[in-house]
Amino acid sequence: MVKGNLIIVRTSSPALLLIVALIVIMLSTYILSGGLLTTKLLGMYSKKAVGFDICDHQTVMLDVWCDTLINESKIARVCNGLICVSKIIYEDRSEPPDLILGSKYFRGLIIDEVDLTNNKVSRIAVVNITTRNGDIQTLKLEKDLGVFNYSKFCLVNYYEGDIIPAVKYLSNGVIKLRAAVLTYEDLGCDLGKCAYSYYVVPSGSLPNSYIEAFDVWKSILELVFNYDTSIIFVDSPHFNNTFLITESDRMVLEDVHSILNSLKGLFNDDVIVIIEIPKPVEFNGEVLLALTIGRYIFLSLRNADLIIHEVGHTLGLQHPNISDFEESWVYSIFYESVMLKSSSSTYKKVTLGDLVGLARSLYVLEGVRGREEFNKRLDNFGINVENLCVVLPVMRRAYLSKDIPEVILSIIMDGIVKFKVDVDGGVVDYEFNHKLLEMLKVIRGRC
Repeated sequence: MVKGNLIIVRTSSPALLLIVALIVIMLSTYILSGGLLTTKLLGMYSKKAVGFDICDHQTVMLDVWCDTLINESKIARVCNGLICVSKIIYEDRSEPPDLILGSKYFRGLIIDEVDLTNNKVSRIAVVNITTRNGDIQTLKLEKDLGVFNYSKFCLVNYYEGDIIPAVKYLSNGVIKLRAAVLTYEDLGCDLGKCAYSYYVVPSGSLPNSYIEAFDVWKSILELVFNYDTSIIFVDSPHFNNTFLITESDRMVLEDVHSILNSLKGLFNDDVIVIIEIPKPVEFNGEVLLALTIGRYIFLSLRNADLIIHEVGHTLGLQHPNISDFEESWVYSIFYESVMLKSSSSTYKKVTLGDLVGLARSLYVLEGVRGREEFNKRLDNFGINVENLCVVLPVMRRAYLSKDIPEVILSIIMDGIVKFKVDVDGGVVDYEFNHKLLEMLKVIRGRC
């Protein structure tokens, strides 16, 4: 239909309606890109950004690299990475919706600092923020996180048993870890019992997992406690015994006691005896991959973490008792401990709590004169071996709490040693945490 110069088209075609809609969108985009409305909108974002707030959850995320700096007056952790920003503040105090989806990540760094002179904790965040108009501005945020004092964290009630070494591995200021590894050949089964011929693995033929596991304890005894330490794997070419084990998918306690009775008197009292077994042990309703009774270790897998755990028992260590989680600091001090009954963590660690327990074991073995020197060394780390206590900073609150500053906590939770175990049971990514020792010394010098 035609009216003058105006043409009116009536149609219900979906295709034509879609074309019309696209034209409208294109025209709108053109108008907004150079029109008056665009100028007004951009004016909202032409202000200079003067501040920002950090997200409450996970301050630094993704692509993060951190380092810890320790000296006599302060302990600081410096982290570079993507920082979660929850709000951008502009010079006129307006807050345009730059973070329209709730939060945004910008590259920058965060410095968390524990001031040991003034007993204060602070945070500095520096972020390169890209504002809505495309400018990149470097902004700085400083926060006072509070003050702290020093407190004793006593662990005596957080081990599952008394710390008593199964072998005398320390004498006259020298530590000797002596071990014999027994392995087997399957001779077959008959009448419900299977026969296994046992012999001592020669020291030159030991799998690396044993050597690596003992080396973990050696490094701690030397670098932390300053003992001259050696590891000796006992060769015994004349040892050849046959043990009978129940024909089933698990060993039972009767099998274990039978083997123990057969081994009596065959090795010196200072030797840790590791018996490789063909299957796990059922003990007190649990199925265990390894079991330690006194100085005898029953091992169904040659995994370094299992060996480290069981050797730890022979040295005197107990399972950490953190199941109730009533006090979070206990969990933190034993975080990912290799001495836990079970753990699904990628990394295993010898923790600060394990270190305190090992100190107690050494103290038990020391003579009167040796204990005096040993106590002096432990005092440098703020460790009281008699009460199993360690001194750490605690944030002051309106209520009683043991809230360890985050910087200190991150060092503690790394443990004194951390490692992973590869598919062959060996130690990989091994790292000794010298910063934990530095931190303990600096804190002890200040408190």
